[in-house]
Amino acid sequence: MQLQPIHIYDSAWSSTFPHLVAPQCDEWFPGLLLRCDEVNDWDSGTTMVHIIRSVKASRSTGVRSNWVIVPLSVLELLAQLLALPMSSLLATTYQLELARLYDTSSPHATFLRRSFPFHLCSDCITEGRLLKRTLTLPHITCCPSHQVTLVGTCQCGTPLQLFPRQSLPFTCQKCCFDWANLPRLASEPERIALEEKLLSYYVFFFDNARPTIIAKAQQLVRDSMKRKKVDHLKCFDGNYKYVELYDAKRISLSSLVELLISLDISPHDIVSYEGPLPWWSVKNRDDQRGARDNNNELLTGEGL
Repeated sequence: MQLQPIHIYDSAWSSTFPHLVAPQCDEWFPGLLLRCDEVNDWDSGTTMVHIIRSVKASRSTGVRSNWVIVPLSVLELLAQLLALPMSSLLATTYQLELARLYDTSSPHATFLRRSFPFHLCSDCITEGRLLKRTLTLPHITCCPSHQVTLVGTCQCGTPLQLFPRQSLPFTCQKCCFDWANLPRLASEPERIALEEKLLSYYVFFFDNARPTIIAKAQQLVRDSMKRKKVDHLKCFDGNYKYVELYDAKRISLSSLVELLISLDISPHDIVSYEGPLPWWSVKNRDDQRGARDNNNELLTGEGL
């Protein structure tokens, strides 16, 4: 059945969307917005623009630049419009995991990485119009499900954009080429094996999301570097990374995972570590209880 376009001034916007979607497994937040556009026969970015304007989300939130952390006001409104629980929308971001790992109710995208280049798996687009949250993780260059290299440029040479103006969802903004038809290039077996290991570390941290896990991992990295008597490490991608040996500031999760794998420090090593921890990991009980309460509010949507 052909869907009739619903315009932004239509009364249907006031409480819900005409045609609803729900997050798929491992779906990334922008992909959900694009599927909402597509099922309602809207231009790419219509849902996103409506929500951001409605909640008056400032550009300073960084929501449009990374979409890994999304303002709770945006999630709350979309949950209302799609008749979904907040927990299902939080699962399309990484903010709950980062909040728990870094002991804060206001996580920032830089806790994961500084930049978020957009690339996709055309097989995932073909099978379910799916942009995977997993594929936003640092150092991930191939799809773990289809073992093809991620694509960030159209066949016409134009860099792919999430929400280009006056374009259909899931298409190139210049030549209108559907992302599902972008070329497939098989990934090298060595790269696939490396990224399987990378993903296992990310899963470990997200499944054991608490500040002491980060603290133990960083201390093991520093201890290893001190034994080597060096402050620079050649990592698995060939780049050299400086490691602060004495300052106990927390580092981003992507940098930490990169160092752990390059130093061959396993998740088991982290769990079993019982040595001294950095000063910032020593929190009083009231602070820890407050952080847990804040994280529960993130999950339930209370206090928004």
